[in-house]
Amino acid sequence: MEWLELIEGTIGHLAWPVAIFLILNQFRAELGSAINRIKSVRYKDAEINLEQEMMEIKNDAEMAGITIAYPPGSFAQDSVRSIELAPEWVFIKSWQEIENVIMGLRSKLPEDKKYKGPITLVVQRLVEEGIIDPTMASLIDKLRSVRNRVVHEDSDVTRGEALEWLGISRSVKDRLAQKLA
Repeated sequence: MEWLELIEGTIGHLAWPVAIFLILNQFRAELGSAINRIKSVRYKDAEINLEQEMMEIKNDAEMAGITIAYPPGSFAQDSVRSIELAPEWVFIKSWQEIENVIMGLRSKLPEDKKYKGPITLVVQRLVEEGIIDPTMASLIDKLRSVRNRVVHEDSDVTRGEALEWLGISRSVKDRLAQKLA
C-alpha cells in the first residue's frame, strides 16, 4: 500500500510540470518567435533597446557612406557559427579588429599626440588631426557603446542583429584600414 501512495504522490507532484513542458514544447516555435521580437528590456532604472541603437548606427553608417549590408555567406564561417553559439563573441571579436586598426592609425599622429590612452581619446585625436572625420568618430563611439552593452549587460542578440553588426563593423574596419594604407 505504501508503494501505491508513493507512486500516486509522485505523479501528483509531476503532473503540472509535465503538462507545462508539453504545452511549451507544442508551441516552442511560436514562443521562440515571440521572444526574438522582444527588443527592449527594462530592469530597475536601466533600459536596453538594442534595436533602436542598431538603427541609429545604420543611419550613421549610411551618412558616412559606409556599406552596411553583406550576404551572410561573405562572412567567415567561424563568425557565422559564433552567432549561433555565442553572439556576444561576434561583437567582441569584430570590435577588437576595429580597435586594432584605430591603434594602427595612431602612428599617423604627431609624436606629441601618440598617447596610449583609452580608444575614445585616440579617436578624438585622429579627428583633431583630420585623419578621420567626426561622422566616423561618432559611428565608432556608437559601435563601442553597443559592444559594451551587449557584452556587459546580458542583452539577447538576435541572429539578424549580429549579422547587421558584422556588416557594419566590417565596413568601418575596412574604411579605417584604407586610411592606414
